[in-house]
Amino acid sequence: VYNAEKTLLKCLDSICGQSYPDFEVLMIENGSMDASRTLCGEYAAADARFMLVTCETNCGPSGVRNIGLEQAKGEYIAFVDSDDFVEADYLETLRQGFAQADVVFFGYHQILADGTFLGDHIPNIPEGAGYYETLLALAQQDVYGYTWIKALRRDVIGQHRFREKLNLLEDEVFACEVLTAQCRLAVLPKPLYHYVTGNARSLI
Repeated sequence: VYNAEKTLLKCLDSICGQSYPDFEVLMIENGSMDASRTLCGEYAAADARFMLVTCETNCGPSGVRNIGLEQAKGEYIAFVDSDDFVEADYLETLRQGFAQADVVFFGYHQILADGTFLGDHIPNIPEGAGYYETLLALAQQDVYGYTWIKALRRDVIGQHRFREKLNLLEDEVFACEVLTAQCRLAVLPKPLYHYVTGNARSLI
């Protein structure tokens, strides 16, 4: 969470309203200069599933994600940016995908901050594609690098962490390192996530 007071409640409300109720949310407040920390604190006070973790100084996109990885207790890990939001069946659909997978990729809706709809992005994998063919197809469709476009078993992540000296492509480097060892992949041809672009205040 960074300078997200205008979008944060929509994001958190979309998670709170999930059809699958058994989850924990770590709200990592990354040294915002607006009311984000206050809003996170109010949400944590109202719902025990939401926990506020504060960073007194901004530790960048990699550092803040690593804090979440260190503190997460769940069997599965998913990332949601504080200016985005998710479908009501987001977690339930991921749970079903994990029945036979270690990493689950999915589609998304892309919209502008003013609500303008830009289109759906649905991953398309060739029939019969093997592990590396699947990863190549995802990369070619610009589905691979985004942190939020996949969910992972925590034991697959293991000791892998985001490289904190990187402020660009750190999510793609992390994915490459995690997926170097073959694991079971699921690619869901369904948009579960709303990716909101054009909010420059929340970039760090």
